[in-house]
Amino acid sequence: MASLAECRQVSLFWFIFVLLAASSVSANEYNVYRSIIANYDKSVRPVQDFSAPMVVSVELNFFTLLNMDQKQETITFMTEVETIWKDENIGWNASEFGNISSVLIPYWLLWKPDILVITGLNVDYMVPDDQRFVSVTSDGYVRSSSPCVIINQCILSIEDFPFDIQTCAIAMGSWMYSTDQIDLLISNTRENLNTSISEGYVQGNGEWTLVSFDAKVNYSYYKGELYTEVIYEIGLRRQPIYYICVLLIPIFMTATICLLGLFVPAMNTGERVEKVNMGMATLLSMGVFLGIVAGNMPKASTLPLLGTINKILTCFNAQLREL
Repeated sequence: MASLAECRQVSLFWFIFVLLAASSVSANEYNVYRSIIANYDKSVRPVQDFSAPMVVSVELNFFTLLNMDQKQETITFMTEVETIWKDENIGWNASEFGNISSVLIPYWLLWKPDILVITGLNVDYMVPDDQRFVSVTSDGYVRSSSPCVIINQCILSIEDFPFDIQTCAIAMGSWMYSTDQIDLLISNTRENLNTSISEGYVQGNGEWTLVSFDAKVNYSYYKGELYTEVIYEIGLRRQPIYYICVLLIPIFMTATICLLGLFVPAMNTGERVEKVNMGMATLLSMGVFLGIVAGNMPKASTLPLLGTINKILTCFNAQLREL
């Protein structure tokens, strides 16, 4: 009985200890939160020296291609835009707050750089602004992570269709702040961005395989002001097997029949009717194949190689019918 009573006392002691420790941590986090928002003005760029730029780190943590609209020349992808900057108006001594070195606070309470996807036609954030949080460390660094679905412009080069490789540029930068106020750099979370492909951080879809994932910092002038952009270049290779089975093989067979029509003798009997029928059938087939190619391609000034060959064979077949 005495042993059982001692066990209960020990259990009660540890329960009270854990409860007090948890309440102490919660109290310390609340005190840190109160110290951050006290006298904080989120409408002013949080730097001590306003003549120096604030350095903001930008990174796409992952990339998943959802769709490519070839006629509209856009890609839809899911990603996570991470930005990190130092807020010089925030900071605390972790030892004075129970060794709390980082806290999460609501996104809308702090000043944030206006980093936008400049080439994005639409950005749909998966988490609403009133439910988003940022991570703040005791030395003043703020990390914001925004998962989103983006529709981005991607100008296509279709000369080598269906064996083409497309390069899409995703540009991010500040909309209002020039380089004198906000300078951008690429985060070094992963030293070699192309290793992200093998590790599964970036990936294409069933039709497109992602072959390169590079990032660079670009500077450009606009109305006499210098602006900084972080540009991600995404290389996408088309999987041609569908078009080989649906287009290339049928076109090859149709072209072969078209060439064989040259050797069909032209006579005033039934053979001439068969030659006309063969020409009409191949002409209609070429029209169908050309329609399939046109339905998948943008209305560009250049035709894909497959469409050019198809057009030549169609003209050749029309000349054959006149023989």
